[in-house]
Amino acid sequence: MKGKQDETFNRTKEILDFKEKLSELFNIRITDLAVDVLTDDNRLTMIEIGKTLAQSKGLMNRLLMEKKLPVQQLLNTHNEILGEMLEGNQQYVIAMALILYGPYPCLRKYLNLTLSEQ
Repeated sequence: MKGKQDETFNRTKEILDFKEKLSELFNIRITDLAVDVLTDDNRLTMIEIGKTLAQSKGLMNRLLMEKKLPVQQLLNTHNEILGEMLEGNQQYVIAMALILYGPYPCLRKYLNLTLSEQ
């Protein structure tokens, strides 16, 4: 029982930290993410783009410093997607990249997100 309480506490703490980072750095609210309804295929594509971003120290630094998605660099890496698709789902990609890059193991586990090196 104690382990489950610890996990719930840690997950809650991570959610609050994640929510604060999204809001402070990118002016994104968690409720904004729920509004964007993605098809399963599009969601998986955006998660893959978030992984690409999280795995690239240079792209993540650019995202965190400029506080905007490096769209052109991501389109160069993922030439199978349209710019409009990426532009329209920037908030989702940013959120996925932050979860994958940041100190959020409980959120990654809950959302079943992993990077290939993990």
